[in-house]
Amino acid sequence: MSTRLDWRRAARQRPHESKYEPGTVLRNGAITPRLPMDALARRADQAMRVWKRSLNAADKASLAK
Repeated sequence: MSTRLDWRRAARQRPHESKYEPGTVLRNGAITPRLPMDALARRADQAMRVWKRSLNAADKASLAK
């Protein structure tokens, strides 16, 4: 007879939420994983960088304030 399957071992590992911010170093030395940005956030960041580069010096200075 064969032994029963341990379904906990066969289950696919899923990312789980942490109560700590991504990149936090825990007391045991582990670092909480950084989650990859979704495509929309990445595209928005890229568009913001392009927009900021297109500004003139006076507008850039007023943004920094």
